[in-house]
Parts: sequence; C-alpha cells; structure tokens
Amino acid sequence: MKRSILFIDDEARRMKPYIEELGASGFEVTFYRSTDEVITWLKTPGTSANLIVLDISMPSGDPFELEDTDGGARTGLALFDTIRKYQPDTPVVVFTNVSDPRLKARFEKERHCSYYRKVSLEPYQLVEVI
Repeated sequence: MKRSILFIDDEARRMKPYIEELGASGFEVTFYRSTDEVITWLKTPGTSANLIVLDISMPSGDPFELEDTDGGARTGLALFDTIRKYQPDTPVVVFTNVSDPRLKARFEKERHCSYYRKVSLEPYQLVEVI
C-alpha cells in the first residue's frame, strides 16, 4: 500500500520536482494549490493522508480573511490550525520560504510537526526528511 501525502502549495510549477521525486519514491501525492480545495478535502468524510506538506505563504482563499493571514503571508498558519481540527494526529511538514525564526519555533513546538525552508532542501532531500 502506497503512503499518501497531501501537498499544499500555491506554486505548482516550482513544486513539480518535489512531487515527482516523492512519486518516484513510492508516495501517492495529492497536490492542492488553494486553501479552498484543502478545506473541501478536509471536510469530506473518510479522507486522510499519512503526511501533509504545507506552505505558509499563499493566497487566503474564501475560508480565511485576508487581514487575518497578513495579506496571505501567514495563510499556512490558519490552515495548519484548521488541519489540526480535522486531522489532529497527521504529521505535518511545514515547507516554506518564510524565514521568520518565531515561525520556526512555533512549529517545532507542535506535536507531529517539522519545519524546513524550501531553499534548504533539494527534492531528494525532502524525500529523505519524510
């Protein structure tokens, strides 16, 4: 049985090498580029993933107020909290270019969560982390 990953990022073209590497390594990857898609997925009964990869900076979409997400710069924070409501025990890898040390510290305190900067990991390294 393939291990499933929900990959959330608004930059599909830039994430394509990561998704391809994960697929080649035996993972079944579902990619969503908007918070709206993710919320719909989360609310669908019976959906689950073995792991979620989450970007922080992306458009807020309908579920979140733009000002609550700092103009989209912190959308992933709000989305993380929503993910935890529906999938409290699913491991989350925060994979972002946001370099705020407070953000890193916040996620490192979370249960089943790790934080990596995109500029620090090549596609094969993300597979190794996962």
